[in-house]
Amino acid sequence: MTYETLNTNGFGSMGRLTPGRLHHGALGKENRPNGMAFFGSNGTMIVDRRGLEVIPAEIPDERILGASNVKPKGPKLERVAEDEDEPTVLHARHFVRCVRDGEKPRCDATVGHRATNVAHLGNISYRAGRRIAWDPDKEEIVGDEEASALMGRKARAPWNMI
Repeated sequence: MTYETLNTNGFGSMGRLTPGRLHHGALGKENRPNGMAFFGSNGTMIVDRRGLEVIPAEIPDERILGASNVKPKGPKLERVAEDEDEPTVLHARHFVRCVRDGEKPRCDATVGHRATNVAHLGNISYRAGRRIAWDPDKEEIVGDEEASALMGRKARAPWNMI
């Protein structure tokens, strides 16, 4: 199985979009501007802001491949296309409830900070050219001063007073 993610680009859905489906932010009839695609031997699953789609793999034609024993691996998948409500309005309503009514955010600043650390640490490891060890309790890189120096930068005045 392979995996890919796409965000705000015109990659589209490999020309196999389920007929009649319109996707949030799509500029063309086959575009899916945000989501993830999982490619397996039995088909493709696309998950994006509008829902879920399973696109079964086409069974190879044995006449084209020249083999009589060509069979798919695993069960034959059924095509699935399930739409959800476009989430921008749902996110906005949730934000307003948090401000007005004190509802707890689904993803508060701490959750966002911890999730973002994964990408930051990946970039630091790449720039350092080696693996790094992270202490999640102390929120610091362990035993690597050079990599630790990439965790931030000195602020310019007047922001350096914080």
